[in-house]
Amino acid sequence: MFSKSLIAIDFGSSAIKLVEFADPKAQKLKNAGLETLPANSIVDGVISDADEVTNCVSELMDRLKISKFGRRAGISVGGNAVMMKKVYIPEGMAGGELIELVSSEAEQNFHADLRELYWEYLVLNEVPDSQGEVPVLLTGVSKDVVDGYIEAVRNVGLRVGVVDCDVFCVMNSYEHNYGFQDKIKIFLNIGAKISQMSIVNAGEYLYSRDINFGGDDYTAAIKENLDLSFENAETMKISASQIGGEQNPEIVNIISEVNNQLSGHISNSIADFLQMDNNFGGEMDSIVLSGGSSKVLGLDAAIAAELQIPASIMNPFAGVDLKKSNASMDYLLEQGHLFGVASGLALRKFNEK
Repeated sequence: MFSKSLIAIDFGSSAIKLVEFADPKAQKLKNAGLETLPANSIVDGVISDADEVTNCVSELMDRLKISKFGRRAGISVGGNAVMMKKVYIPEGMAGGELIELVSSEAEQNFHADLRELYWEYLVLNEVPDSQGEVPVLLTGVSKDVVDGYIEAVRNVGLRVGVVDCDVFCVMNSYEHNYGFQDKIKIFLNIGAKISQMSIVNAGEYLYSRDINFGGDDYTAAIKENLDLSFENAETMKISASQIGGEQNPEIVNIISEVNNQLSGHISNSIADFLQMDNNFGGEMDSIVLSGGSSKVLGLDAAIAAELQIPASIMNPFAGVDLKKSNASMDYLLEQGHLFGVASGLALRKFNEK
């Protein structure tokens, strides 16, 4: 009944993005599209208007001509709703002893009753450090939050086959399209309200942090400085950032100032990581941008200047066969940066951990 590929749905605060592969093994793209959400339908990663979210998913699937019968969806959770913590435990632990220890660590680090969370642990590296310990990643999300997404998907007529986190989806997309070399990379997925930063060493998760700063901060700055409506300010931001778009000097200066603010937040987050992780002993190779605001005018250059490392915008379809895609090449070239989470999610397998 569920022989078809996964329908990957990325629930953002301003839009819902969807990716579907025709053949998940061969990674042949079939569909990619988005639908704008009414304001405040999803706030801080939590659904606040279930009807609007369900309608948005349904309308998007109808527009892309995707059948809802007998299909499974993958969903991803991000923002402040997700709790992530890396801890270290003695090597060689297994079975009930391991479960008991990581459960205790999760309860202490999440400051929550584990019965109220969906949570998982993953041993990141079997090789012990100098203290004879191995790193374990703990991830937890409130059951109420996840159940809200599951209900929205079920109301469309779909079943949920995979639940993931935005940070890991972006990493998965990058690994498929570019591959992880023996280098330390920073990933920054920039949404409307929150930017998710993560640090990865040769594909191994090291650290992540949500920065409460995103595309809406650019729009708000333009609105305040030029006394515009939010909608008009958003239009001017987008126009200035497009190739060949109108670049009003005032808008350019405002965007440049906000670029510097975001770059500063990233630099501070990296400094916090370096201060807290005594086991880290490498140099950052580059930073990879994704998300709706990754193409803001001059942002990549500003971040590169602040961090003194190369910055690039990820193409989540760089290693994907696009020949039979229902999305046009022009659309993917212009809007592809929006699908970092959805593309990585679409590559997941059912029941994959």
